[in-house]
Amino acid sequence: MNLDLFTSRNNVFSRDVTSDHNPLNTFRQELQERVNTILNRNQSRITMFSVDRIVEDYAVLENRTNGRMIDVPISKLPDNTREQVILRFENNTFSVDFEATEKARAEIRALRDRLRRQ
Repeated sequence: MNLDLFTSRNNVFSRDVTSDHNPLNTFRQELQERVNTILNRNQSRITMFSVDRIVEDYAVLENRTNGRMIDVPISKLPDNTREQVILRFENNTFSVDFEATEKARAEIRALRDRLRRQ
């Protein structure tokens, strides 16, 4: 991209806009780096949800970080989604997290067993 903003037709205001020391190029590089950082941060963000229940064409999901509930159309979820499954939301896509699901089930079983012994 050519940001030749300082060149007039008769070159009265001519400056070297290709120089690395040009303030416009410095600004453009810094801006591009910040945009890339924001995009990379958002792409790498992973949010975990528990499927609380399925009602008609929607699943009610609980954010495992903050406890907020959201409704998501079933069509946006993997085919093997069912209640009490943990979903991973990454790069605008849901997927079943089998490892986290099994870990949560094991924790619930252990808690249930401990309560029964009391």
